[in-house]
Amino acid sequence: MTTIKFTKEQKDAILTIEGNVVTIASAGSGKTSAFTNRIGYMIQEKGISPFNILAITFTKKASEEIQKRLTKMIGKEESKKVSIGTFHSIAYRLLKVLDHDFSKINITPDWWRLSTLNDICKPRNDKNHRGLGLPLKAGELAQFISYQKANHVSPNDTFVINDQVEFVDGVPETQLREAYAMYERLKEESRQVDFDDLLVRLYEKLCDDKKFRERIQEQFQYIMVDEFQDTSSIVMSIIKLINDKNVFVVGDFRQGIYSFINADISNILDFESNFKDVKVIELNKNFRSTQNIVNLSNDIIDHSPIEKYKQYKHSESVGEVGDKVVFSLYQDERKQATSIADKIEDINNAGTPLSEIAILVRANAQTAIFEEILADRDIPFDVSKSTSFFDRKEVLDLLSYARLVAKSDDDASFRRVINSPNRYLSKKFVEDLEKFAGAHDMNLLQAIRVTPQAGEWKFKRGIDNFTKVIQDLHYQQNVNAGRFLRNVVRLTRYNEYINESTISASSIPEKLDAVEKLCQMASKFPSIVAFLAHVGKINEKKNKSKGKDAVNIVTVHSSKGLEWDTTFAVNVNEDLFPHKMNPDIEEERRLFYVACSRAKKQLFISFWFYADDMEKVNEGLFITELLGKDKVLEMKKSLFRGESEVHVHYPY
Repeated sequence: MTTIKFTKEQKDAILTIEGNVVTIASAGSGKTSAFTNRIGYMIQEKGISPFNILAITFTKKASEEIQKRLTKMIGKEESKKVSIGTFHSIAYRLLKVLDHDFSKINITPDWWRLSTLNDICKPRNDKNHRGLGLPLKAGELAQFISYQKANHVSPNDTFVINDQVEFVDGVPETQLREAYAMYERLKEESRQVDFDDLLVRLYEKLCDDKKFRERIQEQFQYIMVDEFQDTSSIVMSIIKLINDKNVFVVGDFRQGIYSFINADISNILDFESNFKDVKVIELNKNFRSTQNIVNLSNDIIDHSPIEKYKQYKHSESVGEVGDKVVFSLYQDERKQATSIADKIEDINNAGTPLSEIAILVRANAQTAIFEEILADRDIPFDVSKSTSFFDRKEVLDLLSYARLVAKSDDDASFRRVINSPNRYLSKKFVEDLEKFAGAHDMNLLQAIRVTPQAGEWKFKRGIDNFTKVIQDLHYQQNVNAGRFLRNVVRLTRYNEYINESTISASSIPEKLDAVEKLCQMASKFPSIVAFLAHVGKINEKKNKSKGKDAVNIVTVHSSKGLEWDTTFAVNVNEDLFPHKMNPDIEEERRLFYVACSRAKKQLFISFWFYADDMEKVNEGLFITELLGKDKVLEMKKSLFRGESEVHVHYPY
């Protein structure tokens, strides 16, 4: 603590050791530093044994970062004695050591979960005796069960329904109970537990086993939880069972963005109601952003109708006033991307490294056009903090079909798509096919047509399906590339495959969107060969950018905890941001707050539209709230008068 200068509030958080404490830490307020230094202070200055401290983080990466910082403070040996990890990893460790029965159980692989849930959702017949004929996808049933477990609700309890599981509306409760109970029974019979069961099992063990509970209570006399806004209801219950006297939590209700994985923002907002004698500390000094950026971030939250938010202080910048935030309206998505590329070149030429510039998108499928435009302009870009659009599974699958049709000896593409969608051609089948191909000097596509296995009934259906798809596509390779890819989707029933093979219901719309985006992008090319060459150049330039000074293209979720000198928050359009796939507008608002609060010096917010007349123009909710309807209308009119882009400075 002696080498770092802390604010009064940070010192308060570090030095308050006894009792229950909730620390509300707005963006850029140095919460990780306060969290880590508090552990160091407890051990070095207060003489608390590191064995008695439980430090919970939201991600494995955050655990590793805190462990690293702590090692520098108190040394490797002492820091290793502190139990630091995500709640799931801590639960696994405790159960593995202290629960004799748990050591005989395995974690369910995703394929087993998906197969079992698909069977339950489908109609019952001679081949599927588990079928209940639910009007749900496997991923939706998985999400529903996961949400119930996060609220410690068993198949026989009253179900909890909110925006995240509203897709079960209209499904008879008796069917949901039967499906949930059947999944649990099948899992138990196969001696498996799923990821959610780690917390459920720990909770139940703490409730039912006094000796187990007392041993854990004796060890963890101090509990610290980072990113508390991202914890679930069952996590709150587990904490209270272990320790309800010395609990320190830190987080920011403004940055609660993970309800799709069962996070409950009320945990941090209602902390004072759940624990006794709570001390509230607010870290509201922003060390990251200029005052203009901080003011806009405050304004985003101020527009929320949630009264509880207003109990807490505004964030205050310790830096300069800085540049005004720029709002930009463009003719269309491509014009937006092109103009941003121009701006990036100007900012870079003025002295800002490309690595200090970020483009933040609401959904991963939206990175495509920025990767394309930056590659065309020879501007290095880095997508490693999220996932490149062209590295998404569904995009790779569809492009691999195209590559195999264009070049029949592309064995790598063959291996990728032979079971995408699943044709039940096993790994051993492919290995045997490779041996056969090698022995007869053939590529895999040639070999599958003449392999002796083609006559075996267990392989024949899958082989025939695959070769027919490739043959049908072969005759279409000279059509427009977008039409070709839509034919791939149709012939392989790829959208149905996404619906049936995605374990998380919230991921399905984004995957379908990525398929549509790829087809739209390809439609500008006369043939699939031309489009594959274009994609090849993008990937080549992306790979050349590795390790170099490069622009960051990141999803907003992945940007949390990061910062850059210049940030572009893009596509703030209706249905895109707030996104139509999330029914929780307030979570979308918090996500927008996260996006805008990443910027240190410059923030650019942009939206666009395709429209023939004013009636079809719909800007995003957040744009209207911040700029006002009159200013947005003025911007629209300028665009309709022939301008290709319009810019407004905020505050204006």
